[in-house]
Amino acid sequence: MKTYKYTAEFLLEKTNGGLDIIHKYIPDSVGYERTKKKFRLRDSDKTPSVVLYQEQGNWFIKDFGNKSYSAISFVMEKLGLDFPKTLEHLYKENNLTEDNTIYRASVEVKENPTQPDTYFFIKIKTSYSQLQKVGRFLTEETALKYNFFEVEYYEKIITKKDTGKKALIKVIATENYPIFCYSTNLEVWAKLYCPADTKYKHQYLGKKPERYVHGLEQFIAKAKKMKDLIRVC
Repeated sequence: MKTYKYTAEFLLEKTNGGLDIIHKYIPDSVGYERTKKKFRLRDSDKTPSVVLYQEQGNWFIKDFGNKSYSAISFVMEKLGLDFPKTLEHLYKENNLTEDNTIYRASVEVKENPTQPDTYFFIKIKTSYSQLQKVGRFLTEETALKYNFFEVEYYEKIITKKDTGKKALIKVIATENYPIFCYSTNLEVWAKLYCPADTKYKHQYLGKKPERYVHGLEQFIAKAKKMKDLIRVC
């Protein structure tokens, strides 16, 4: 039996059962999971005729005018590639390596730190370069509006499992391991987002306010603006 260095199982596991792939290749499918609502597969479709459905943890699309596709088979047909080439293409597109590992950040460790256990620091990049790793529709304007930043590196204090001693780690973003964060006050707290990671994709640094709603600041500002407009009228 022929074996491949790229496997469908690993690819689907790391792409949310193939849903991330479907969303990327069929933008109109975003938001239609678990709704049973129909969307258009092709611009030429006169009416929506496609639905998303899930089986055994993996996602599929059913085109009532044609047939059903998995995320992989849809890309195979769309790009005209055979199965191994499709897997290779999707591995690269989703930042996976052929030995089934995720790209890692560059990490520096300093023993015997003088900083307190609560210490953290985030160095923000002066410009965005990898927002496409977050979502194809995310713009720099939207990222700035919602306090979403690209990170050059971050530091924090950890306790080493083997020795129980404290250490200062510096996690540096790389081309294949971008780091992002969300915060309204980077000196107090931040929520990290590392899209290429599987174990630590999301984590908090510092102390997030006990009562906090993402986007509330923008909502209040918009509501105030509408109230002012009504008052003027």
